Amino acid sequence: MYEYGLGVPQDMEEAARWYRRAAEQSDFLSQHKLGHLLEDGIGVDKNPEEAEELYRRIAEQCRAKAEAGDADAMYEMGRLYERGRGVEASHQEALKWFRLAARNGTPLAQYRLGRLYQEGSGVTKDAAAAARWYRQAIRVAAGAANMSGTFMAHKPISEHWVSAPPAGQPITRRSIYPI
Repeated sequence: MYEYGLGVPQDMEEAARWYRRAAEQSDFLSQHKLGHLLEDGIGVDKNPEEAEELYRRIAEQCRAKAEAGDADAMYEMGRLYERGRGVEASHQEALKWFRLAARNGTPLAQYRLGRLYQEGSGVTKDAAAAARWYRQAIRVAAGAANMSGTFMAHKPISEHWVSAPPAGQPITRRSIYPI
């Protein structure tokens, strides 16, 4: 709430306090958010060493949960491997975890796979594969009835393309092509 100013004034110091409280309860998503804030010194004093320690703890917690079938933990493992936080960076490991999470119905993982295929990051650039993953993410998120006019990271759906562009047209995030 405080990070984005949703229903309250935006306040990064207050957001950091709440993320820290949740992180102390082993909430790995809050630990990850707090790690970002510590890395960049947003709402807290900059402390990359504490951030890296958080990422290592997240990796330990998430690996056990992911291997037990927790799709959110699978997604988080993909993020950690993609960015080399708490683990050694590896495109192959990131893809493995994103694919597992996506196949288990996690729209953020489906969206991330779409981005990787769109950008050709760790995979061969493939507009059709990107579009398939984007469409799947939208379907799953819409089915969860939490769209309310936005999709992923508070961006309007219109900022995400959902099918391959016409032949010869560049891939852009701000274009919607007919499905």
